[in-house]
Amino acid sequence: MRNVGGEMIAHTNVWGRNVWSDVLSLAVPQLEAITPAIPLVMAVVAVTVVIALWRRPAGSLGVALLQGCAVLATVLLLARWTTSVYYIFLAPLTVVGVVLAFGAELERAPLQRP
Repeated sequence: MRNVGGEMIAHTNVWGRNVWSDVLSLAVPQLEAITPAIPLVMAVVAVTVVIALWRRPAGSLGVALLQGCAVLATVLLLARWTTSVYYIFLAPLTVVGVVLAFGAELERAPLQRP
């Protein structure tokens, strides 16, 4: 359990599909100075997103799922270390959220048997 809280500092290298990997790939040596601040920036932005979504209650299960996906996507994009598998997990959840949120508005045609 003690590693759960420390996961933000467990991976000291920047790797994967995230904002920091893209910024540091610019090959500017001065950008390495931002590496120690990455966990703090991620935490502040994630808390800000959670508070913003908390103030806007979800009207349906689909909207709630989409809000959760937004929080998860924010954390993944700002994490120090990510992998594409995390995004592969997020994609179907987002699709289900869209279907649940907007699928109720579509009328279903009655099933016709030949």
